[in-house]
Formats: sequence, C-alpha cells, structure tokens
Amino acid sequence: MKILLINPSGGTKQEYGALSKAGTELPQLGLAAVATALRSNGYEVRIVDFHMEGLTTERLLDIIKDGQYGLVGFSVYITSASKARELSKRIKEDCPHVTICVGGPQVTLAPNNFYQDCIDYVFIGEADYSIVELLDFLKTGNGYPNIPGVLYNDGSSLKGNRRINLVADLDKLPLIDLDKFYDISNYYPPIYQKGKRIINIVGSRGCPFKCSFCAAAQVNGRKLRQMSVTRFLEYIELYTNKGYDSFMFYDDTFTVDRKRVIQIAKEIIKRKLKISWNCWSRVDCIDLEALAYMKEAGCYLVVFGCESMNDKTLKILEKGFTAEQSLRGIELIKKAGLLAVSSFMIGLPGETGEDILNTIKIVNNTRLDIAVWPIFEPYQGTPIYEVCKKEGRWISDSRFKNIIMAEQDSIWEPNTISREQIEKLARHAFRSFYFRPYFAVSFYKIFTKLPLQRKMRFVNSAFDYFVSQNLSFCSKPYPQGSRYR
Repeated sequence: MKILLINPSGGTKQEYGALSKAGTELPQLGLAAVATALRSNGYEVRIVDFHMEGLTTERLLDIIKDGQYGLVGFSVYITSASKARELSKRIKEDCPHVTICVGGPQVTLAPNNFYQDCIDYVFIGEADYSIVELLDFLKTGNGYPNIPGVLYNDGSSLKGNRRINLVADLDKLPLIDLDKFYDISNYYPPIYQKGKRIINIVGSRGCPFKCSFCAAAQVNGRKLRQMSVTRFLEYIELYTNKGYDSFMFYDDTFTVDRKRVIQIAKEIIKRKLKISWNCWSRVDCIDLEALAYMKEAGCYLVVFGCESMNDKTLKILEKGFTAEQSLRGIELIKKAGLLAVSSFMIGLPGETGEDILNTIKIVNNTRLDIAVWPIFEPYQGTPIYEVCKKEGRWISDSRFKNIIMAEQDSIWEPNTISREQIEKLARHAFRSFYFRPYFAVSFYKIFTKLPLQRKMRFVNSAFDYFVSQNLSFCSKPYPQGSRYR
C-alpha cells in the first residue's frame, strides 16, 4: 500500500498575523518520523506540505488519484484542525476507497473531536510504531485492530485502545533524513538564525515540567526520553556531511540534563564540527560552566519561555520558577556571551493592565536581545483551559480575530481586562522593547551576521508591524492579535 502524509497547515499569515514575514516555517519533524518508520518497514511513502507546496484541494485530489495512494494521513495542530477535516471530507467523497488517518498534538489532546464519517483511524501519542502495526493489520482485512494509541471509527463512535503510545528507546528509531521528504530550501527559519544552510532536529521527547498552558506533557508524556549522545551526534553529522552549517535543537528543554549537554558540546568540539546552533531552555536549567561548553561548541543563542514577570501569574502557569530566577537566567546567558530570547504572553488569567505593564517595564530593563509578545489563548486539553473557564469568557466580536485558534470565531477574554486593552498592550510591548537604545546595539550585532534574505525578512516584518499596521488605524480601530511561535 502506498501512503501519503499531509501537513495541512495554513502558513505564516494564518499563524503569525501582522508578523507573518518574520514567521517560522520548518519541515514538520513528526511527519518525517512517521514517514521514516514506514519507509524502513518497506512502505512507499510521500509527504505533502499543503501550504508550502502551494496546493489546491483539486491538485491534492489529483496527486492521490495519480499516485494510487491507499492511505492518507494528516498531522494536525491547533491551527490546522479545520483544514484537516475539510480535506478529509473531500478526499473521502472523491476517493472512497482511501483509508484516512489523523494524528498529531491536537488529535491527542481532543481525539473525540475527530469522530467523522470521513476519518477511519485516529492516532493518539506517537505513531512511529503504531502506524506500521495498523498497516500490517490492514493487510488481513479482518475486523478492527487492538493497537495502543489507535482508535477506529465503527460507524457510531471512536473505539479502540486509548493507551497513549510512546516510543521508549529513541535510539532504536531510524535516522530521520528530512531531505528525503522535503525541499528544505522552501522553508523559513527564524529571522535571527545564523548560518546559510539550516536544519531542525530533536534529540528527546517528553517534558518533566508542569506548565499549565502547554500541551507537551499531554502529547509526549511527562517522562523525558533522550537519544544517547552518540546517536544525537550521528544526526548532526548526517547533516554536516550534506553541507548544513546551522542547527535548531528543537527539544522542549535541551539543557534539562546538564551532564548530557556538556557531553554533546564536548563531542562537537572533539569532532571539530564547525556549526552554529541554538536551543530552547529554562531559566532554572542553565549554569555558566555548561554555557561555556555550549558556546565553544557553536551555540550562540538560547530561547526561554519566561511568559510573565509577575510571580502570582507564574504560579497559575505552574512554571516552577520565579521572576527573579528569570532575571538571573537572562543575565547568565549574557554573561556567557550568548544571545537571549524569550516569550511573554499578554492577557493571562488574573492579570490586570497594571500587571502586564509591570512585565513590560521589567523586561525592558533587561539585556534580553529578542522578546516576543503573543496574546494568550487557552488550548483545549491543557490544565489552564479549565482555569480559563472560571477566570474569563469566550467572546465573538467582529473587531477581533483569533489567529491561534483559526477555526474558532470566538476569542478568550479574562475577567480582569478587555480584549481591546490586551491588544493595545501587546502593540505597546513590541514598540517599547524594540525602540530601546539597548536593542539598537543588539540588533546591529545580530543583523550584520545574517544572510541577505533573512535581513530582508527582518526589515519587511518590522515595516509591516510598526508602519503599515499603523496606517490602517483610521479604518480598523483595533489592531489584530498575533502569534509568534
């Protein structure tokens, strides 16, 4: 059986709004992991990125018919759920013989939302092994499967084994070569990313932390599973041998295991791999010794998710650290000679306008190099979603657009501050941060080391956000919220 895997994402405009030209579009690692598992088991598989390949629904249907694909699978995120349902319906109408599956973070969080006549199987958790098991089962053509993490549509409901399937030993998975499934040149790394040829890789799954707004633990489990250092270096060398010189280590918290981080850095140095890289971390998971090794190994930037500088809010978010620890973490990064990036959400439960201004003021007095200020929206399936039911309400208003939850007409508004005020404060946060004298110096250091194409994206994005958007105020009294991921 031939398999077609689809990323139905709507692209940067849908996900980033006014910051779309600064948006990040990367080859989807989850789909590539599933495709690699299928290929290693002898199945013929292709990945289609609906938006990045500029496809129409009719063209997608032609691909399915011409390629004689027997199974079509969708990887679904919160911004692409409605598109996945729409495409599934059309595929089943035009190609009723095709088996349709859905998986991914949004499916794992709310699988029952994907009970539809056009969807045959729903995957929860990680599908590397379970999709191979399902295909092997389908060869018999008898009855329904009993595979962990696979639900089936029996015509009346979703049934099956709801135990989330997680891969215990990541070293046993085959190496993922993204070049086999994607044209990497079509994608957009973050505008601050150094290097000419850039790739994203992940060396762990699972998150041991309890952030109430995040879906990582629900999707990939709370137990941290890591590739061995040897295996992770095999990934790096797979791409350096192809000429890639810049990496984004996309682990949820790359530095959570200090000993492993130092070992990886030492191996990069020992093997004389001339690469640049950045990673995601937490303010309480870094120290100067580890950062020194990281820098020597080519790390130049660390990304945090501080989210707020108000301790009462951090408790609601269950971040597990304080605002003071955030400040110390930022200073450690700067002391180590690295760039520091962090996100801060606007409009969190319980926060007043004064609380938001307090975060903005504190952040503007740090040496943070880049800050992003997304407007908060609660994800269904996360712990904070239940808090938001009590601490706010969902409203429909033609003045506002929910970009994160693109399929929903309503947006969430806390009891403590109006959506209008939230969006004005989000714009104020961007302006006040990026018009600081400190940023002018930091920006020069970042900007001069970027390739021309990324420099142009930087300039165009700034113009769109700070100039073009302002010119439309007379006809659009309330600015549109935006998302930066």
